[in-house]
Amino acid sequence: MSAIPIVAGTASASETNDGYGVGGYGTTAYGGTQDGTDGTGNEEPTEDAPLENTILFDGVGTTGESLYEFTVTGDVEQSTYGGASVSDADTIDGGRVTGTVTGWRDAYRFSGDLEELTVDGQARVSVNGERVDPAEYGSEQSHVVTIVGNGTHSEYDLATDGSIEVLEGDDATVVSGGRAKGTIERDVHRYQLSGKLVEFTFREGGTHVYLDDQRIDPEDYTGEVTLPHAIVFDGTDASSQSRYSFTIDGDVSKSEYRDASIDRADTIDDSTVEGFVDAGAVDAYWFDGTIADFKLSGTAEVDVEYDVRPR
Repeated sequence: MSAIPIVAGTASASETNDGYGVGGYGTTAYGGTQDGTDGTGNEEPTEDAPLENTILFDGVGTTGESLYEFTVTGDVEQSTYGGASVSDADTIDGGRVTGTVTGWRDAYRFSGDLEELTVDGQARVSVNGERVDPAEYGSEQSHVVTIVGNGTHSEYDLATDGSIEVLEGDDATVVSGGRAKGTIERDVHRYQLSGKLVEFTFREGGTHVYLDDQRIDPEDYTGEVTLPHAIVFDGTDASSQSRYSFTIDGDVSKSEYRDASIDRADTIDDSTVEGFVDAGAVDAYWFDGTIADFKLSGTAEVDVEYDVRPR
């Protein structure tokens, strides 16, 4: 198995759901059908009718193991849809499912909506017979960090703004919440992150590090979280000073965006900001999250710009 992870959705040949090439590896190959019947038009006897949706993880024609996780708002159970096998190693906890598929198929029937979906590996995913991209599901995108030993003794730390889980590596350890550390020489360490990778540091040595399927430079991950959104108080056309206050349900910092000035009199207390902008002047702030509370006294113009900077 390759040490470099491959993101989900990398089909072997074509992008169709039925073939993936002549003689292909679709849901109709090697038994099973696209509609979840046994090939005679009869519903497979193990299915429960109230679970109206299907999700299929297709590992036929892929190399290595694919790890998947998904969450639904209703009920879920394992299924033989599309000729899938049923494995005791795959787990269902309420509406949350985790499992692995290697060279064959796993399937589930569920009710409600599919809220979260992540796949680490080459397995293809179909929902109700339609190929889907796992990146389209979930407010927080899951990522996999892989450290590949090169024979040099290396010690490292990493941090995420979400949670972190060890997928592989005897000397890979979760320290707390979103932080982990490890010692590596010739092994492979893999972590699954529920949020963004914000920091990676080698305390000793150094080796190759991958974020999903891309090799990264750890020096680009210094622990400084980029706040993507901007709020601007523009007093250019105002006739007098304007007073403002607002609260963010995330992080916020002062900014010189759009030629704004930074005034010590403007205060940030946790995620609540209070300040003044003079006539002819501009105040600006970077933030992440949403604006939970806002007040303005005066005639300054207020602009809120989203995704000004990449996360």
